[in-house]
Amino acid sequence: LLVIEEEKVYPKYLFEYELGLAQKLSKMRGSRDGEAMTSLDKHIKSYQKKNSIILADKQREAIKLLMKEQILILTGGPGTGKTTVVKAMIDIYKKIYPKSIIRLAATTGRASRKLEESTGYEAMTIHRMIGYRQGELPEYHHDNRLAGDLIVIDEMSMVDIQLAYWLINAVENKSKILFIGDTDQLPSVGPGNVLNDMIKSGLPTVELTEIFRQAEASQIVTNAHRINSGKPLLIDQTKND
Repeated sequence: LLVIEEEKVYPKYLFEYELGLAQKLSKMRGSRDGEAMTSLDKHIKSYQKKNSIILADKQREAIKLLMKEQILILTGGPGTGKTTVVKAMIDIYKKIYPKSIIRLAATTGRASRKLEESTGYEAMTIHRMIGYRQGELPEYHHDNRLAGDLIVIDEMSMVDIQLAYWLINAVENKSKILFIGDTDQLPSVGPGNVLNDMIKSGLPTVELTEIFRQAEASQIVTNAHRINSGKPLLIDQTKND
């Protein structure tokens, strides 16, 4: 079965996933946590002091937007401090809401292990989090919601339209969601360019652009950004990376 809308042709099941995802995101979108904003600057200062770091302006903006918005997208290329700010976001959220349920997930086992190591919180694959087994519908869905106050999804660029729909369908309407990803990475293997489309749709987004000093030493990071800027590669043969 096909669906034709505005001269675009969809297989019916993909049309339903895309429509369902858009409707649920629209329903969830909104500003919350007004009470947390009053003490946020104090919490950010305290976090910086405790961890001996100074967060960049954009990183602090991301923390404030996470508290303000129900859905937030954090994007940026390699070396722009996504990992650092994600840990800060989760730690500060937990400090403000000590009894909150926080769930972390990523597309692959490797990515979820990396997320767990960098944040200190348990992480798993999205499939495991929503209780998906091959050939069956996920355990968590619109009639059996997945409890969670803050849900953090990493490597969102790799999530296809079906998995994105299942994920959003599983979470409670009141859950806060942080999507993390780099739009310049390879898109999902399955249909859909979900992260890019969510950003283009106008969902609250913070893009980190500043490359941090530690990352500037990496030729991989430097050249990834040069490619995006249309500049030629700089290769130093004396370096071993």
